[in-house]
Amino acid sequence: LTQRLAGQGAALLVRALALIESGHAVFTPQDESLATYTKRFEKEDGRIDWRKSAVRIHNLVRAAIPWPVAHCRFQGEVYRILETEPGRESSSAGPGTVFAAHRDSLLVATGEGTLGVRRIQPPGKRAMSVEEYLRGHAVKPGERFENL
Repeated sequence: LTQRLAGQGAALLVRALALIESGHAVFTPQDESLATYTKRFEKEDGRIDWRKSAVRIHNLVRAAIPWPVAHCRFQGEVYRILETEPGRESSSAGPGTVFAAHRDSLLVATGEGTLGVRRIQPPGKRAMSVEEYLRGHAVKPGERFENL
């Protein structure tokens, strides 16, 4: 997305400069009453809290790319979670509990709903699909992703 937006932004900048130069640019001031402020992301902002809803965790994962990258503890180490999908399944398992391991995703219970983890990065390893990860690592229902 960053690369695609960079290309589009460059093209729009050229167009905007041409409009300014020709005198045809229309300037619209920002409505300050609608403006909001957010703080800069810090490393801690990428921590996953499995007690939150699946949709909220999914949005954190998307927002934290490329930095600080969503992360949590799994099998005693810090893992990066790179791609997720809110699930349609339901589970009575506690938040962070893996309740199923499918070929392409780990289904995890959250505070509200379930989440399919699709891309993961173990510590010191490259990012990989869950399918690749499962070829070399057994993940059993009942194992837990934990908050840091």
